[in-house]
Amino acid sequence: MNKFAVAAFKCDTYEPQKVAEALTDLLDHIGGLGAYVRPGQKILIKPNLLSPRPPETAVTTHPALIMAIAEAIKKQGALPFIGDSPGGFGVLERIEQLWEVTGMKQAAAASGATLVNFEKSRVKELEISFGKKKIKIPVAACVLEDFDVVINVPKFKTHDLTITTGAIKNMFGVMPGLTKIRFHKLAPKKETMSELLVALFAQVIPQLNIMDGIIGMEGEGPGSSGTPINTGFLLAAENALALDIVQASIMGISLSKVPVIVSAVKAGLGPKTMAEVELRGVLLEELKPAKFVLPPGGSLTEKIPDFLVPLVSYIARMIRLTNPVVNDELCTRCQVCVNSCPVKAINNYQGKIRINYKECIECFCCIELCPARAMTIKKSRLLKLAEKKG
Repeated sequence: MNKFAVAAFKCDTYEPQKVAEALTDLLDHIGGLGAYVRPGQKILIKPNLLSPRPPETAVTTHPALIMAIAEAIKKQGALPFIGDSPGGFGVLERIEQLWEVTGMKQAAAASGATLVNFEKSRVKELEISFGKKKIKIPVAACVLEDFDVVINVPKFKTHDLTITTGAIKNMFGVMPGLTKIRFHKLAPKKETMSELLVALFAQVIPQLNIMDGIIGMEGEGPGSSGTPINTGFLLAAENALALDIVQASIMGISLSKVPVIVSAVKAGLGPKTMAEVELRGVLLEELKPAKFVLPPGGSLTEKIPDFLVPLVSYIARMIRLTNPVVNDELCTRCQVCVNSCPVKAINNYQGKIRINYKECIECFCCIELCPARAMTIKKSRLLKLAEKKG
């Protein structure tokens, strides 16, 4: 059986020289960067730039890794470009702030890479199968037409809705602006959202995937409510599903409990199990942290048998095992949550942010995008009891 190769290399610092050396050693395990990049080509580096958060928060791909990749591309005689579309409202107005705060502006200047604004790109609509119907998804046309190679650079993180967020989900960022929020409304459940993500990914498959796991995120990811954790490694693979399977295995969660992986396996996008993955460079046991905290949904589903997951998910939607809540003391009234809620369940009432739970679909965009860590998840008594007994 031909296995899907995933390279792993230990690296516990973002010191530029050491990151560059680790990147070279990492890619040597899968044929080197030259196997993917040719002289004269235009190469898009697609990081995770969820929101304008500084690198130490572990919300976004670290600029030291992006700079190292861009410099390696130039050594191959190719031209590096850096681009992504963050989540939330007012992206076009905030793009300069995003590049500055995340360190992408500095990484581009130091490496000679060019920043690409997806929000100013012409949009191309792709038709995909979603459920029993065909729908059209707007994608930044430059991603499809202007580059010879796309290098996808996700962050090693958890996600409140989809449990993990990795290589496949990172390509959601090729959709510009508020279109991403509209699709949260179209697919509010984690299962249907995952099907949508996989259907989109199948249309924009990158040629190489490199995961930033030097400092990862656990708990209530993928935004500022998550907790940075020193994980100390880089991962790389040609196949994104293989990379996401390794990520889930490092986190200690069953593949059957990660809806994006389930959907991708069903779509035939790569390996079905870890047994079909060849991990090169470092053993899996050496990559696993001593303890890793999953988001509330993941910590619960991991403790129940697979055949009961659909029932528990249904019950969770009926009785609301989790709710987004506002910490008024931390809230700055910036209204990012108000503007970004796909179902308009959040409003500013008499100077305070309030949530209409009858309308809330628990997509957790508010938690994901809140810059002040004022939005968090409140667990129900039943969930707390289930976790305690588990």
